[in-house]
Amino acid sequence: MLLLNDRVKYIEPTSGLIRNVDSGVVIGEHTGIHHFTLGKRVRLPPEVIQSPLGFFVASLDFHSQTVWVCEGSLHPVLFATEFVISEPEWIADSPLKQSDSTIVDFRCQRTHSALECTLSRIGNGCLKVVPKNPIRAAAPGQFGHVASEELADKRV
Repeated sequence: MLLLNDRVKYIEPTSGLIRNVDSGVVIGEHTGIHHFTLGKRVRLPPEVIQSPLGFFVASLDFHSQTVWVCEGSLHPVLFATEFVISEPEWIADSPLKQSDSTIVDFRCQRTHSALECTLSRIGNGCLKVVPKNPIRAAAPGQFGHVASEELADKRV
């Protein structure tokens, strides 16, 4: 079985820019967008730019191969106030069986505790999740866990 580090050597390097999300200024270059994860700290040479707060991946633009970074791990751009998931495969009856909106617990990262969220049906097999408190670094394709008496897992 190939480990992630072993697989990276088979991915063609594709250079791109690292830009500050607030100013749009180019602050670095990289050799592949696949090396970056939303919300993770980006190491930049101190002779290029310095910040006591550090820089963190705010978003990834796969078309232009641009990594957008923000200053500080608590920058507002890192927090989702709502997002959409596809309808989960519920283990038991859907908590939305009686209503188009309900309160559930939602966990986006296994190391974080579940947060109270409002779950609403929005059509096309999709649900909107509105957390009581914003969720840091909720990334497209990431799995989430929804709990409300019944349990289900679904990608964000």
